[in-house]
Amino acid sequence: MQPLQEKWQLQKVIPAQLDLMGRAIVTYEATAQYAMLYAAFNQTNPTTAEQIRQQKLLPAYKDGFWDSDIAYYSQNLAWFGLFPPDVVAEWLHP
Repeated sequence: MQPLQEKWQLQKVIPAQLDLMGRAIVTYEATAQYAMLYAAFNQTNPTTAEQIRQQKLLPAYKDGFWDSDIAYYSQNLAWFGLFPPDVVAEWLHP
């Protein structure tokens, strides 16, 4: 997570695809990726998680959808990423 956190802190952008050395493969971003990074950062660095939520996730949510109503993977990954871990744990281990 450290290289991604550093990239976020320096640029406030994490490209949708990175190579194994952490270099951008593409220039665009992905809501689905930010949602999953939010979940990870929420466990390791809540400040970074909140920045991602405010700056990348909330602006992508419009009219009940993440990105658009045809963005199936964005919908699922965003909701799973934003779901509180304690609720998920309770479902898995009632």
